[in-house]
Parts: sequence; structure tokens; C-alpha cells
Amino acid sequence: IWTSSGGTPGNGTSPAFPDSSPAACFKALTVFPYSLYGTALCAAYGTPANQEAQKKVLSKLILCVEMENWEKAEMFMETVRQLASEAPHEVKRKVLRLKMAIQKENYEKVVAEFEELDNFL
Repeated sequence: IWTSSGGTPGNGTSPAFPDSSPAACFKALTVFPYSLYGTALCAAYGTPANQEAQKKVLSKLILCVEMENWEKAEMFMETVRQLASEAPHEVKRKVLRLKMAIQKENYEKVVAEFEELDNFL
């Protein structure tokens, strides 16, 4: 963090604000792993782009779970959570259950919650 490097608020060393230019948006959508977060920020819940992004991220998430790569699965889970940030309460609850199962590294529960969320979407 910039304050640990000697930066202090008001002295001109603070991080720049995010760039919202079309080029920056395109980069956010196409460069991995930023593309995962860029997609989450650019697609409102329920739009075709959001639904497609959810399906892609969920398929990558379940592959990570199958390979027992729990850290990577948690990263994809965070993207799923962001994609569902504007979702109805019921969807958010399913996402939270899936996240908790991943954090506990409970394979059976993850698969069950994944199938339930995937069927709902």
C-alpha cells in the first residue's frame, strides 16, 4: 500500500483515480486476470453480457474445485460475487452459500451449491 512506502494524503503521492477511458475499459475486459473484474464492473446484473460472464466464471470455478485448487476457486468466487452484486436476494444467498463451501474446502457442498446456482441462472 502506498502509505507504507512513505506516501501521505495530500502530498501528491496518492494513487491516481481509475481511468474510465474506452481504452482502459477495453483493457479491463480483455487482459487476464483483470478481464474477470472488468467484466464484473461493466455488465449490469441480468444483462446478456452479465449472464455470459457468470457462466464462464462459474465453469472456471468448478474446474478449479475439481482440481482442488481452492485458492484459485476463491478468486473466481469473488468475481461471481461481484457479478451478482445487483442480483435479487435469493441469488445473493446462493452465492454466499457457495462462497462459504469453497472457503471450507467442502467438495460435496460446493458441487451441490454450484448445481443449484447454475440451475437458477
